[in-house]
Amino acid sequence: MFAFMKKKNQPNHLKAFVSGTVIPMDQVPDPVFSTKRLGDGVAIYPTEGQVVAPADGVISVVMDDSKHVIGMTLSNGIEVLIHAGLDTVALNGEGFVLCTKAGAKVKCGDILLKFDRKIIEEKGYSDLVVFVITDLKGHESPKYLTGMDAAAGQTVIAEWEKA
Repeated sequence: MFAFMKKKNQPNHLKAFVSGTVIPMDQVPDPVFSTKRLGDGVAIYPTEGQVVAPADGVISVVMDDSKHVIGMTLSNGIEVLIHAGLDTVALNGEGFVLCTKAGAKVKCGDILLKFDRKIIEEKGYSDLVVFVITDLKGHESPKYLTGMDAAAGQTVIAEWEKA
């Protein structure tokens, strides 16, 4: 394949999936995420209850019952997981509204999920939203950008060096 065709749909960055304060994965107060068992990424303490696509891609999986997890395959083949809240599976979908479905093609910034931060807090759970790259599909790991406030669909939170 020609080099210029290979890079056509490959993003060199990912944007914030929710507005709020970005933290490194090792600071997530849940060992499944902080030890990177599922993969590396970042988390965001949200300032609003709306999750958006971090890049163009296809929704690969949604948790229809609990509504708190969305899997995506990015246009470059990389597979990611977005997990809204910690231990929020126990809410059985209460306070969550899916805005997409498996198989849907999405663009960066498209709304994927809405959640009620107040309900999550009242039930005693964290509303921290975690983003994990579960399969790099042969790509190098990106540089994650943390320690800042980010705007959903606008602020770059991970980037690959340009070739």
